[in-house]
Amino acid sequence: MYRIESDIPQPVRKRGRAPKYPFADMKPGDSFAVDVGREESRVVLNRINTAAQGWRRRNAPEAHFIVETSKDHKEVRIWLADPSKK
Repeated sequence: MYRIESDIPQPVRKRGRAPKYPFADMKPGDSFAVDVGREESRVVLNRINTAAQGWRRRNAPEAHFIVETSKDHKEVRIWLADPSKK
């Protein structure tokens, strides 16, 4: 048989996983860099660009991101574009 209990707190539901990139914390003009490591810079650039566009589609359709690879191809930087500087 099962014993019915009262006053047991329910677990808090968590949605999804913690974000990998800090898009939600960015303000226009902010940027962050991702170290390329052993991967090709274009692979990292594509991954960050895809993540940024997915975040934009779900959270802020008006946002615009700029993604660039450094000249030495060791890091990829992404900016949340400042709309006043078009």
